[in-house]
Amino acid sequence: MKYYICANTSCGYWDFTEDNVSDVTKTINLKCANQYAADKILRMICESSKGNFDRIIKEGTPAILRGIVSRERRVAVISNYESASDSVDFDKSLGANVDYALLLSPEVQDLYTKAKKIHDDWEKIYIGNMDFPRLDSYCQSIISSLVKEKSKTGTGKVYKRFFGTTTPGGNVNFIDDITADLKERYFIKGRPGTGKSTFLKKLSCALTENGYTIEQYYCSFDPYSLDMVVCREMGVCVFDSTAPHEKFPEREGDIILDFYEESGLGGIDEKYARELGEVKNSYDAIIKEINAKLRECLAVLDERQKKEFETIDEGFLESTVDEIKKKL
Repeated sequence: MKYYICANTSCGYWDFTEDNVSDVTKTINLKCANQYAADKILRMICESSKGNFDRIIKEGTPAILRGIVSRERRVAVISNYESASDSVDFDKSLGANVDYALLLSPEVQDLYTKAKKIHDDWEKIYIGNMDFPRLDSYCQSIISSLVKEKSKTGTGKVYKRFFGTTTPGGNVNFIDDITADLKERYFIKGRPGTGKSTFLKKLSCALTENGYTIEQYYCSFDPYSLDMVVCREMGVCVFDSTAPHEKFPEREGDIILDFYEESGLGGIDEKYARELGEVKNSYDAIIKEINAKLRECLAVLDERQKKEFETIDEGFLESTVDEIKKKL
């Protein structure tokens, strides 16, 4: 299973590492200045070890691993995780670590802040026209139908993550990978500000209060907004299926939850067509600008680190893998 635990957000760099290793007994910090070398080492460990590993993807670079976690063995290897219980130093001679997050200029962070303001204005149009009592009743009925009994095995643990992030090539998510073995997937359809995140937080509370272990996947744009809840014991997930991670039912057990209709918003899109069109165009334009700036940041990192990676001896990579496996 693949997911992110860090993201560059409108609120700055966000890190959920601690939430994902709190039940791990052995954590190893792979001190590695070169992200391509770290990715290679982590993949070699996965390929040569028994058991399944969660694959933690590095923010901004969806093809690069930042870490691996074995829930069965309760071990984890995460690159440049200073709070780990043990460490392996790949090569000090490669230079100081350059983290992708640190390459984001104040200009990029300012664009994120402006985008968040535009999105808030987008939400206000819908919030001002919602039938909250009707939506609350609808949400409670869903929670009651899903959470009928207490967990038989759990203790209410929560893993906080991101299923996608903004990358130089646009938004990339791993929803299909995360939900591949679930029996039921609930697709929330709605508009900005129509209570999707609030409902998911209430559902999370109901599940954990009844002893279920859940995975919470937050919005990488607004890390205070919840986008998906997964309960593997129940074989269920509920997620915000709207842009930029819009999906539609494609298999048995896929169910739509229509928050637009249940919020009493029928006709609002037509009534405020001009205002909504303007704010959406502004939002899309600034997101394109953010993506362009991210491409610039990544280009700086790629040029230096790819050249550096080409000079690294394969035997040194293998010896580092052996050292880590002995510690595991």
